[in-house]
Amino acid sequence: MKNLKYIFILFLSLQFSCIDDKSKFGGDEIDSITIEDIEEYKEIEIGTKLEIKPTVITKFGDKSQLSYVWYKYNKEQAVPDTLSYEKDLDVVIGDVLPGVTTTLVFKVIDQQTGIFAMNKSSFVTVGKYSGGTLMLCRVDGENDLAMLKKDGKTLYENIYSYANDGNRLGKESKRIILTDSYEYNPLGHKSVIVTCDDETGGVYLDPVIFTRQNYMKEKFVLGEEMEGSLVITGYIATAEGDYLVVNGKVYNRVNGDKAKADWNPELVFLAEPRDYYAASSIGYSVGLMFYDNLHNRFMVNKDGVGYFSFITGKDYDFSNYDPNDIGEGIELIVMGNQSSRKDFMWELMKNTKTGEYILLKSKTGFNSSWQTIFVAEDKKVLSKSEFPHLYEASSFIAGTKLFFANSYPWKDYVLGQPNIFFFLSNNKIYAFNIGTLSEAVLIDGDVENYTITGMDCTEIKDPQGIEDTYVQLTVAVKDRGLSDKPGGIAVYRLNNVGGLSAEKIYAKTGFCDEVLYTVEKLN
Repeated sequence: MKNLKYIFILFLSLQFSCIDDKSKFGGDEIDSITIEDIEEYKEIEIGTKLEIKPTVITKFGDKSQLSYVWYKYNKEQAVPDTLSYEKDLDVVIGDVLPGVTTTLVFKVIDQQTGIFAMNKSSFVTVGKYSGGTLMLCRVDGENDLAMLKKDGKTLYENIYSYANDGNRLGKESKRIILTDSYEYNPLGHKSVIVTCDDETGGVYLDPVIFTRQNYMKEKFVLGEEMEGSLVITGYIATAEGDYLVVNGKVYNRVNGDKAKADWNPELVFLAEPRDYYAASSIGYSVGLMFYDNLHNRFMVNKDGVGYFSFITGKDYDFSNYDPNDIGEGIELIVMGNQSSRKDFMWELMKNTKTGEYILLKSKTGFNSSWQTIFVAEDKKVLSKSEFPHLYEASSFIAGTKLFFANSYPWKDYVLGQPNIFFFLSNNKIYAFNIGTLSEAVLIDGDVENYTITGMDCTEIKDPQGIEDTYVQLTVAVKDRGLSDKPGGIAVYRLNNVGGLSAEKIYAKTGFCDEVLYTVEKLN
């Protein structure tokens, strides 16, 4: 039996050795496929064509028998959507919500062997009025919105009136706020807000087509009880929700699936003194940090609850100043970040009794039990003799903005230029370095032949793809060379090589009397 077993095995071996060497893998050289010339990421306007002409390289060249397929998917789609079976992609993208990141897959298959290669890239759809600087403009005494795209040339004017039957924005319109989507209620939360210092509070707009959805007064749970003008001065969004500062009071709406997505009643103190008047600038320390200009104290809100807490806890370090009692008459001008850590803050204060500017620094640390503690790091008076231009300033902005993700991956970012604030003084924009305590002219309006009326600092994705992001300073100007409609903007890229400098990328003037406010609308 043992001999028969060996004979059977030998017979099987002979059978398999007789298989034709020209079978699917028997002796034939297997093709290889390489895909090139597809950008890893791009932005396209919704409703426009997505055109890609990839390069496909194979070992056998023209002898290769290939088939192709393009498909896309994102978190909104349960099943991938096939776009094309051609090598070159040429399709209209009209079924993806603006701002949604979509994965694009290109698959090349060798028909002879079944070997395939895949390339994954991504794209984000943006609305017509996205991917540029959104501006609140005054033209002939009327207020409207305009957008200058990132090419520095394409200009859309009268956006609000075009979308709203010729109606203009309110006479007291002052600011633009962009609220981001929340994944369980993207349409309810995402909006463009144009504030107006009157009884309406401004308008709450569709973020794509800019039609008015509500007046801002209607976006508060107790809006009917809010009397007089609603002056909205501050905004911040966190992982839990977003906050508005209105007439010195703070209102939040917690992220959820509520269809209306309205702001809740004002936040309160549970202990005396209960009244407060919140400054417009907002930061983060041992919680979301506001400042009370009425009682000259910092206020903290944690986890989106409906009340404020004092800054107090075991081993908190108040050796340089008490955040619960900064001093009578000391108000907050602006606050920002010392570094890429969101809880390392600086605060520029002003003593309204003496006129002095005061610089505070704060950070968080850990005690012996590894509990987070507040550290009042430093307090310094910035004297007029040392910083004369600071004392002639008409406006201030921080170099940084905080970003809190409200979905996975749960990351927090400090965007912009840390350790810097900018101020406008005598038609010049100065950069003040918190670390070295020094001020320097960054942009001279007289040299540029501009009258500077405003500024905004934002970190944005490089549209040219040369670098991942860069910090942009958008300057509202009046062109002195124009007698009619001198308003517009000049856009600068900030550079840290050899010290902070500003390189003008492009400018556009001549389309309005004055640009009142700007914000970068990326999607």
